[in-house]
Amino acid sequence: MNRTGLFNLSWERYLNLLFLLLTVGFLSSGVVTFIAANWDYLSDLTKIYGLQTLFVFSVMTGGYFFMRESRQLAAEKLKLVSVALFFSAAVLIGAILALAGQTYQTGANTWELFAIWSVCQIPWLLLLPNVASALLLIITANLALYLLQIDNYDYVAVYGVFLNGVGLVFSEVFTRRLHDERWRILPKILLGFVIIHLFGIRFMAYGTIFDTDFGWFSVLNFLIVSVPSAALFYFYKQYRFDFTNLIASALGIIVAFSMLLFSHINSADSVFSSGLLIFVLTILAMKYLYKLYQARYPQQTKMPWALSVLFIFAILIGMVTAIIWAAFILDISDPLLAVLALAIAMLLTALGLHRAYPQASNEMSLVVGICFLMGYGLLGGYLWFDHLERDPSETTQIFVPLLFSCVVGVFYFVRKEVWLQTLTVVSILSMWHLSYVEDIASGALSLPYLSMLCCVCVFVGQFLWMIKHQQSEAVTPLAWGLLFFSIGSWSYSASQTFFPWFHHFSEVADELPSIDTFSDFFSVITYGIFSRATLTFSWWVPFFVCLTPFCVYWIISFFFKSALAEKWFIAIVLMLFTIGFVAQPSILFFVALWLIAYVSASRTLFFIALLALITNLALYYYMLFIPLLYKSFLLLCFGALFSFVVFFLHRKSKVTTQSAVDFSGVSKCKPLMALLIALLMLLPLNYKIWQFENVLATGKPVVLKIVPVDPRSLMQGDYMSLNYAILQDIAAQLNDEPDQLNDEQTNEEDTWQITRKPQPKRIYALIHQNEQGVATLCRVEKTKPTDFTGCEPNLYLPINNTGWSPALPSQEYFFAEGKGQYYAQAEYAEYRFKDGILLLARLLDQDLKPL
Repeated sequence: MNRTGLFNLSWERYLNLLFLLLTVGFLSSGVVTFIAANWDYLSDLTKIYGLQTLFVFSVMTGGYFFMRESRQLAAEKLKLVSVALFFSAAVLIGAILALAGQTYQTGANTWELFAIWSVCQIPWLLLLPNVASALLLIITANLALYLLQIDNYDYVAVYGVFLNGVGLVFSEVFTRRLHDERWRILPKILLGFVIIHLFGIRFMAYGTIFDTDFGWFSVLNFLIVSVPSAALFYFYKQYRFDFTNLIASALGIIVAFSMLLFSHINSADSVFSSGLLIFVLTILAMKYLYKLYQARYPQQTKMPWALSVLFIFAILIGMVTAIIWAAFILDISDPLLAVLALAIAMLLTALGLHRAYPQASNEMSLVVGICFLMGYGLLGGYLWFDHLERDPSETTQIFVPLLFSCVVGVFYFVRKEVWLQTLTVVSILSMWHLSYVEDIASGALSLPYLSMLCCVCVFVGQFLWMIKHQQSEAVTPLAWGLLFFSIGSWSYSASQTFFPWFHHFSEVADELPSIDTFSDFFSVITYGIFSRATLTFSWWVPFFVCLTPFCVYWIISFFFKSALAEKWFIAIVLMLFTIGFVAQPSILFFVALWLIAYVSASRTLFFIALLALITNLALYYYMLFIPLLYKSFLLLCFGALFSFVVFFLHRKSKVTTQSAVDFSGVSKCKPLMALLIALLMLLPLNYKIWQFENVLATGKPVVLKIVPVDPRSLMQGDYMSLNYAILQDIAAQLNDEPDQLNDEQTNEEDTWQITRKPQPKRIYALIHQNEQGVATLCRVEKTKPTDFTGCEPNLYLPINNTGWSPALPSQEYFFAEGKGQYYAQAEYAEYRFKDGILLLARLLDQDLKPL
């Protein structure tokens, strides 16, 4: 078997792409993790200039490969290796900014870090336009806007609509230059952000009183979202057909209309009528969109996956509306009995519609499918609340999901639509997950990993069946159902176990374990999986999941011509990968899906695996049971190992096109411009480094009383969040301004004017100092002080006044991983002040001795 598969790539070139993505992902993640570990073995300047050297090396190497690939490929072709290296350089810019903030405790707002990082990415995107760099820019820019919103800045949603709207226009105009004409990823993501920010827009009503009873404000907010969404819908219907963007625009209009209807609900009847109206409108929108899709692609008989977004929305609205109708309108005394009656009614309705419209290709299949799925959901809800919640015995734990599986499993064979069969499988597996959720959380039952293993087996079995029967395509709903359930259950388990915003946001990392031998290091990075092996079902299933990349590659390689040395080399790399990441089976599972995506010729599977792997690497950063330092070593080592595979495959599968023969020379303009831009970026950064070093060395000391807590930063590692007594005095003085009106002078209009009066974003606290240098508040100035009468001369604290309470520029102290307990004894913070710059220098104990 020797053919081109996914993305029209040969097997060797696809492996090259896969390992290139792994190289970029693991090296980038490894660098960020290493910076976050804040290894105190290396000096601050060594880390800063070492990372800058790596950045310049990445730019120079990218320039070299750009010239090399330009000689081999036509000008319009994507230079994959150079794109990967320049993408790494863009990631390193953010790492350098994070390291500078970590080292000098600058206290820059997190949104400023991401905003500067986003601006610095623009030159690289202009030099070498590509989807990956554009996606990185979109993500960092919107993350900056989100963090800015958290800091209570006004009009952030307006900025978001404008910036993403401009990006949407550019992504449509320069689709070809961005190499996005085939997949059109950028317009989809940017339009999604535009609609999200449209929902965030709120008007500041200066002196205008809205008649809230009539709901003009709600109508205005509805128009803010619906009018642009309708315009986008018209554009993507008439001029640039994009089915995903049509669905996103339609969903924006429907959700905005739903918010308008539910903004003035005052009775159960109103809730029911509004829900029913929204449900009907959603069904009509789905039918209309499906007609548009069939008219555009008449050869396609399957329902497009993007329509599932509206599908889920319709099911949720329909179920809630049906329950409200049964519980309140019909006034059934037992709510659970009402749910059971609705479930039976929905399933009978679905069967009746099935008899009337038996053909799977008919548009009525959407309505039939919604009725079936609503019946599944209502039946599952009844069984859950009526049996599992009331009688959580072991017998019930088995009987309830088994009964649900038998009933719903029968309907699996009634309709032949792939999407309906897939969601039926997900429904059955979800019921088993709900029944054993406590056992799954404790690790006694590995249902998510079992579904991952079954998913890979079914996909591989489907591939072998296709080869045996000489068929070009086969779709197995069971495989896709297992895939979606695996991702969903893994996401749920990850959020419950690892995600910092749920559990570990303020958890203190343990001290670094002592590593004397390679065996100790291996035990740490694998979390003692082999030393703690129990050889039970719950141990074997995750271990078999870890073996899936190796096994899938070995099976697929038999059907493609490749050298024996190449086959063994890649197999050994994948086996090492299995051993190194045995503590993270989900990472290995998603890599196995990448391999399966090639033989399945499924772009959807490829991008699902890509997104899931990126998310998994992000969560891997927050897993405190493996120290950041050793985690970074593991990521960097495998990133380097994957890069060797890339260069091995690249040299072996080098292709020279006809256009490459005509290239007698390649312009060095772009590589030289890239190097010049890199140096220009480093100049202001190094000037700030010199300035910070000067402040720390010669600045005036200011000691403040603190109360520490220890969380983990988004990009910079472990830090101690500091609070100061002086800030409470500053807040009290701001709230007791002499120019405020007293009670006798205050009327309703004056109160409105006071509450809407904007406060300055930056204020200045003048201080007193005792003989030990401990500062107390003298007074607060709203402009940069020049008169220090009665206060410490030429000394002040710049205070940020953008959040709920005043804050110093730096209220976080970064330290090496595992030092949280040591620095918890800090009671004072020593700052250094010079020329208006205030830097956190060190922490002090109760006796004012440095830690």
